[in-house]
Amino acid sequence: MKIEKDKTANESFTRVVARPEGDMASLPEWQRTNFVSDDGNVLMPADVFTGGAGLSTMLAGHDGETILFRDGHVYLSAEWLANEYPEQSSGIMRCKRNIVDANERSLREESKATNETR
Repeated sequence: MKIEKDKTANESFTRVVARPEGDMASLPEWQRTNFVSDDGNVLMPADVFTGGAGLSTMLAGHDGETILFRDGHVYLSAEWLANEYPEQSSGIMRCKRNIVDANERSLREESKATNETR
C-alpha cells in the first residue's frame, strides 16, 4: 500500500491507498482509499459497504461520527460501519486490520529511514 499525508481543517489523516494488484486490480482508486486519523480511527468508503452513502451519512451524522468527504465520496468509521452493517462486519474489520498494519509498517519504515540519515 502506498501512504500519503492528507490534512483536513480540524484533524490530520493519513491516506492509505491499496495498490491496484491482485483482487484489487479492477477497483477504482476511491474504493481502495481509506484514512487513518491520528487517534487510530479508520475511515472507509461508505458506498463499498452500504450500497449508497446517503442514508449511512445521515445516520452517522446523527450518531456524532466523523464523516470525511473526499473527491465526491464519503468515508465513515470502520467501527461504526461494522456495528450498523453486521452482515459486512467481518469483512470491514479484516480490512481495518490490514489498513492499520500497512500504516504502522509504513511509519516504522519512515522512522528507520530518518534514523539512518542522521
